[in-house]
Amino acid sequence: AKPLLATIQAGKANAYEQLTCRIADFLSSRGYHETISYSFVDSELQQALYPEVPSMQLLNPISSELSAMRVGMWPGLLASMIYNMNRQQTATKLFEAGVIFDGEGATLQEHCCIAGLLTGEHGGLNWSETSRTFDFYDMKGDLQSLFARLHLCDVRFVPGMHPALHPGKTARILLGETQFGWLGALHPRLMDELQISNDVMLFELTLKGLMDEKTALYQSISKYPQIRRDLSLLVDTAVSGQQIEEAVREVVAAEWLKAFDIFDVYTGDGIPVGKKSLAIALTLQDDSRTLVDAEINKVISA
Repeated sequence: AKPLLATIQAGKANAYEQLTCRIADFLSSRGYHETISYSFVDSELQQALYPEVPSMQLLNPISSELSAMRVGMWPGLLASMIYNMNRQQTATKLFEAGVIFDGEGATLQEHCCIAGLLTGEHGGLNWSETSRTFDFYDMKGDLQSLFARLHLCDVRFVPGMHPALHPGKTARILLGETQFGWLGALHPRLMDELQISNDVMLFELTLKGLMDEKTALYQSISKYPQIRRDLSLLVDTAVSGQQIEEAVREVVAAEWLKAFDIFDVYTGDGIPVGKKSLAIALTLQDDSRTLVDAEINKVISA
């Protein structure tokens, strides 16, 4: 036998595939299970979820439940959820990566997406845990952790309206001023049609919007002390924490403000109707010296 002589050239993984694998690994570490479903979906379910988006109908569908090309990832996730719920699964955490089909333009466009679903009981049967169901903030927290892992610092959640999502529990996900995703609870009308009792949280992200990942920059930890200042604010109920954080960051130097946290929200006795009390904590630190009271008081006054 003669040894094989050949030129070996290293390949290069597609950028979307690399990003998909990183996101899939992260979501798996948070307890989500990956699903793989057909790109063909139930036309009626898709029409209910995306009534304003035209879809392509297949000429020779496998079945009536798989008769349209998907324009979003949620029909497949909801079908997987229902399948699991019918088999006594009390908690369901799913995600799927794939392609959606946009036929609105002159030519068919394919977009890489990743979407997730969360519903059911939080935690297991444990005497030390208070039983509750997953809510909007569980999924929002998972996404915030994902964006932090991808070094995306300029991501915002802005209230929005989507025909498939609950009014008041829906957020558009923006990177800078560009929208690249949705997050929210399934609309009560659809819950009734699908005979679902627990709230269902959904998200959907287009990977193109996540390709602007920033390179991580490392620096030594400051040896100078951190200073925490708490503020209690009385604001209209329509004012979001995001708006308050943006206002704070406009007047506090970015190199000083190490953390902004809301640690209490209160409405009820003693608070006027239409108002809420917010308590925020500002963590201040300079990397090169110790801040003095005069500087800190000036920041708090601003």
